[in-house]
Amino acid sequence: MGKKRSISEDEKAKIVRMLAAKVQTADIAKRLKRDHRTIKKYVENINTERKKRSDAGKRKVTSREMRRLKVALAKSPLASSKTIFEQAGIDRACRKTRCNILNDIAKNTKPVSRPPLTKQHKAKRVKCY
Repeated sequence: MGKKRSISEDEKAKIVRMLAAKVQTADIAKRLKRDHRTIKKYVENINTERKKRSDAGKRKVTSREMRRLKVALAKSPLASSKTIFEQAGIDRACRKTRCNILNDIAKNTKPVSRPPLTKQHKAKRVKCY
């Protein structure tokens, strides 16, 4: 299952009030429409803040590994991200990271449009045919 949103400050206040009124955690969970384990974890760690990752948004591969990825991608462009990373010798990246890195490598760029033909070029083309 995916990670749900954090407990809001309003919900935290409600939980504290209900606990003071001797309401069980299962009943609190039903009233707040949350999983009972979420409420229990909050009650156990009521004074601690949720830690955020300090390395969020940072690259997980070096420039050398990026070059190896480009070579592996050129050799097998239709392979899965896992296969490409294995061919490049990188095994520590999770799926989301792999996909983000491959998307950055393969950014679609708009092709350069050719300038319109001048009157002289049009006349030359018509003469050839």
